[in-house]
Amino acid sequence: MLGFGRDIITTPYDKVTRDNVIPIIQAAMPIFQQNAADSDFLMKFDAGGQPLIRANAKKVMPWIDCQVVDNVAHEITDFWQGFMFGNPITLVQRGDSEQSDEKADGLRKLNNSYIATGSARDQQRIGNYITKCGHCYTLTEINSEWEQGESVFTRDVLDPRCAFVVRSSYYSDGRQMLGVSLSRDNDGNLRFTAYSKDTRYEITATKVDIKKAAKKAKFDEWKDGFTWEHADRSDEKNPMN
Repeated sequence: MLGFGRDIITTPYDKVTRDNVIPIIQAAMPIFQQNAADSDFLMKFDAGGQPLIRANAKKVMPWIDCQVVDNVAHEITDFWQGFMFGNPITLVQRGDSEQSDEKADGLRKLNNSYIATGSARDQQRIGNYITKCGHCYTLTEINSEWEQGESVFTRDVLDPRCAFVVRSSYYSDGRQMLGVSLSRDNDGNLRFTAYSKDTRYEITATKVDIKKAAKKAKFDEWKDGFTWEHADRSDEKNPMN
């Protein structure tokens, strides 16, 4: 790891569709995997992992004499996590207008929804990843099981080792084109949930035996060791738009 930060993932497509979302994710995976490995290294370093032992340090940098191997990274990240993310964000109204009372009521309800989702807890989880890895993602969805007194939306803090964002290289503003989270089962199969501006995709990548697959499939279908396909409810409208 060179320490220059996580690489930005981009796509040349001007729009995400059912036909190109899988190629976009496939192209993003090598960069994401490197970013995830870098983030994992930083998380383990903060937890106490110390790769710079005295014998190796003397070989690489002989002017450094590590008499005591210690790691105080967590003291730094813990301070900044508390200092920068100790208080959850509260929305306030700017300026006056004829609809000030209506806006004020809307902001009050929105703040209450953030509190109901556990915004103080989430803020600490966001800060945990940002201070250690430099980036973090959240997923906001409509609360489909809403009841009186609950938030109208849900918000999940995503581990940057299991999520990424694809930005545009087609548009000059580098806008976000796709937000992706993924999980892996015990057999090594992957499941992706991806959101574009107006669509939600569910994609599976099933691990295959390359030697067996080579006998009955085209090269492009098994070259990365997975069979990619849309799940049953993929390509549904994203109600959050």
